[in-house]
Amino acid sequence: LWHHGLMADEQATSTRPRMPSWWSTQTGLPERPPHSRRRRVVAIVAGVVVIALLAGFVVVQVRRSQYHTIEGALDVGSIKYSSQCRLAPIYHGIHEGTPVVVKDMHGAVIGRSTLGPGAGVGPFCEFLFAVRVPTRDLYSIEVDHRGSIVYSKAYFDFFHWQAGLAIRGAKMSWL
Repeated sequence: LWHHGLMADEQATSTRPRMPSWWSTQTGLPERPPHSRRRRVVAIVAGVVVIALLAGFVVVQVRRSQYHTIEGALDVGSIKYSSQCRLAPIYHGIHEGTPVVVKDMHGAVIGRSTLGPGAGVGPFCEFLFAVRVPTRDLYSIEVDHRGSIVYSKAYFDFFHWQAGLAIRGAKMSWL
């Protein structure tokens, strides 16, 4: 007896179904050589690496854009002596290396730097500094515990992150 192309007794003894002869496991396409699979794997890995590098670059750029460098100048009245800065005794403590501290509106220190060497500029001795800070709405800059000057982010955006400070008497002021 035939039952769907198999003999009845074969069907009872066989545990594995037989495929009809017309059903082939071959697709008719030639098999790819093993090296083309390797190329595909290498291309996929290279693509993943490139995507990871681009993602890392984007993260670095975003983080970099969240920081700014304040470039400042502190002008202090001077007594000229041989065309070099000579400060009056009231300005004791203002010199190259004096700390510059930047705080946010909550009083947290967000940047530190020091004054550079003083240079005579007209009747003043000018000390330059630069300090890298994260983006905040307000920045308070203090030099040598002589008070602080508050700048807004909008001010720095407009003036390209330049700060002008002056010490007149014992307190610091805008330049």
